[in-house]
Amino acid sequence: MSDPFERAKTVCIIKPDAFACRDSIIASLLSHGFTVIERRDRRLTRAQATRLYVHHYGLPYFNDLIQHMSSGDVCILLLAKESRGSSVMQPDDGCVAALRQLCGASDPGLAKQVNPDTIRARWGQSLMENAVHASKNAMEAERDEDVLFHRKKRNILLFGPPASGKGTQASLLVECYGCVHISTGDLLRENVRAGTDIGRLIKSHLDRGQLVPDALVTELTLNRLNQSDCQTHGWVLDGYPRTPTQAQSLIDAGMHVDRMVVLSADYEELVRRVAGRRFDPKTGATYHLKYNPPPPGIVSQRVIQRSDDRESVMRQRLATYDATVAGVVRQFADVAVIGSSSSGSGSGSGSGSGGASTGIYDLFVQMVRAIDIPGTRRNVAIRSKSANTRRRLTARL
Repeated sequence: MSDPFERAKTVCIIKPDAFACRDSIIASLLSHGFTVIERRDRRLTRAQATRLYVHHYGLPYFNDLIQHMSSGDVCILLLAKESRGSSVMQPDDGCVAALRQLCGASDPGLAKQVNPDTIRARWGQSLMENAVHASKNAMEAERDEDVLFHRKKRNILLFGPPASGKGTQASLLVECYGCVHISTGDLLRENVRAGTDIGRLIKSHLDRGQLVPDALVTELTLNRLNQSDCQTHGWVLDGYPRTPTQAQSLIDAGMHVDRMVVLSADYEELVRRVAGRRFDPKTGATYHLKYNPPPPGIVSQRVIQRSDDRESVMRQRLATYDATVAGVVRQFADVAVIGSSSSGSGSGSGSGSGGASTGIYDLFVQMVRAIDIPGTRRNVAIRSKSANTRRRLTARL
């Protein structure tokens, strides 16, 4: 039997400014014939609020809106509404329109003049603190449901040079999409630390600044992607594929890719970023000599530089990446987008500066728009080591 709510749903969010009044607002919704299908009370992170309102990005009030929506708990409601005098559920547009009518004008002052019985007239305080968010149309209601309840599983590839910020961006994507972050670098390092036979082979290649053999990396990666959490929630894959052969192996294994995000950054900045990294073998913490120095005393004495963080090794890794990037992107040209990674935004830099934070955030917004908004192909403002690399990438997209 089909779900009677399948086609008759809309989303209402009771905002932080009205969260204390949530029971009264829900009572109003119920009295007007709405049914609460699902409810979640929680606090949105900045990244989650950004995804919800990404279509407002660039507008003057955007930052204030994101700040407000992530400033306290919200009550997220998935609603349906019966037609008057009937048990038949209203179609999406009717349900959406009914909620918007009950919410009233976005400006509480105007809402009080037009209809003082609306939700915003009764509980709203200002244009920003106006009590509730209501989906504008059926398409937005479907998207809001996906954003807030993680209805759609997504498989996302993050591709870019070493230290370009893939780990940082992957963490933000996991927050927003509810998927699993798989870092092939972490998989490889786990084996190196454990001293396994595979780990010793991996270390010998990393010490020379060479790529680990495709067959080895592919086996480790595919085994992880086939585990139940990745199959259920989707994944963000960081660090694989790195060669055209690996890309083909992913395709041959039947792994569906919804979007490939290609990060681009200035190579000299990446060298400086990586060469300053230090690792604490006792706690696993990562520091940077300039941006995030280790605490003085015992910690500063025991931190080490990983063999693959040495400048000579990093330059070799970048040269290898530059030689393979176009071939990998070509395999996923129909789902690939390019974003420019800000200097200072890499994992472990810990700069905390406004410029770096802004760069990380802007790149994250680029990715969300590319993943969520149909027709978004790429950000053409690409920064990379060479004009030849830049031309090869844009030609493929």
